[in-house]
Amino acid sequence: MTHQRQKCVAIDLQTAEFKANPHTTWQQLQAQGSVITTRIPLLGRVALTTRQAESRIVMRDTTRFTLDGRQVGHKQSAGMRWWVPGLLKPLANNLLTLEGEEHRSLRQRVDYAFRRVRLDALQPLINEVAQQQIDTLADALSRHGQADFVTLVARPMPQQVISSLLGLSEKSHRDDHDLNRSLSRLGSIRGATDLFRALPGIRTITKQLEHEIQHRKQNPQSDLLSELVSPDGDGRPLSDDEILAMVFLLYVAGHETTTHLMSLSLWTLLNGTVAGASDFLPLTEKAVNELLRFTSPVQMTKPRFSLYDQQLGNVWIKRGETVAALIGAANHDDTWINNPSVLDLARSPVKHLGFGGGAHVCLGMHLAIRETATLLNMLFAQHPNIALRPTSTTAWNQRVGLRAMDSLMLVKIP
Repeated sequence: MTHQRQKCVAIDLQTAEFKANPHTTWQQLQAQGSVITTRIPLLGRVALTTRQAESRIVMRDTTRFTLDGRQVGHKQSAGMRWWVPGLLKPLANNLLTLEGEEHRSLRQRVDYAFRRVRLDALQPLINEVAQQQIDTLADALSRHGQADFVTLVARPMPQQVISSLLGLSEKSHRDDHDLNRSLSRLGSIRGATDLFRALPGIRTITKQLEHEIQHRKQNPQSDLLSELVSPDGDGRPLSDDEILAMVFLLYVAGHETTTHLMSLSLWTLLNGTVAGASDFLPLTEKAVNELLRFTSPVQMTKPRFSLYDQQLGNVWIKRGETVAALIGAANHDDTWINNPSVLDLARSPVKHLGFGGGAHVCLGMHLAIRETATLLNMLFAQHPNIALRPTSTTAWNQRVGLRAMDSLMLVKIP
């Protein structure tokens, strides 16, 4: 039997129009099938799932799809292309790209740090950092009449929390620190050219983290970095490359999703999407989960590879071809929940894919929800008259796979 490859659909997941209202695009793609094929910068040809059922198969069924490119002939687990700089290759072999025992042994080293009992102990720090950033925002509003929520609150707060959890120097929290400047470069990667431009920033972060790792080997402290460096603890000892990849992932990815969840949630609560939003204050974890489902800051999973020729939904996929789940579309699948385009803060909890699924479900999901609920509840309690700046145009980040704002301007209503 001959199977024809699906023709590529021309879609642009980077435009500001799409970021502002992705729901229309999701509906259009779903009407074309539970799987569509397109071309994406840096990835090339990719089959994208648009429904919950197929998305869960891609993320959970490791007998059909793999994150580990070595299983389909690539030299690296991440399946990186030949032209990708060597600097990135050790960093790419991390929790997000490894599977099986390699993944389990790495995750075992850090999983305990994100359990509820450890997060409960972290709550006073979360409260303290949230208050500091809210005070900074309030001061800017008083002095200038407007303030950028992303720059002053949503970006520094989770960055400070994950830095403190790892045990990085307090100096790294400052806006003018090399780590922070380098992080801002990573946020602008949209294609191959941007990737090469970001290399100095990646190199800076790598060197700083390598220095911290070596320092902990000589001077262990009471922090997660010291526990990762130690040959003791849960799981097997890690090599230097594994430690660097782990810390890089936790530092870079450990706050980015939270930043976007905070800013998207605030924007959604203030722009009239849901009537009577104040009736749901203080926000519960259930409400934040609904905001996460609705806004879906991570719009697309890390790509997988097909382990053999197979049918997925309406599409025939060959061994080694790339597949990814469109989380944003799957979270708005009307065959899965009723009225997915409606933000219902009282909705009964649903098992959305906002944090991924399967063995690679987001390690820091409970921390992200906790930080977001803490910050927004404190912000609305102390400053109930904040509003979106009427004349501002939302500055959407153009990265594929993320729904994120580069800035969110706020004012106070007299």
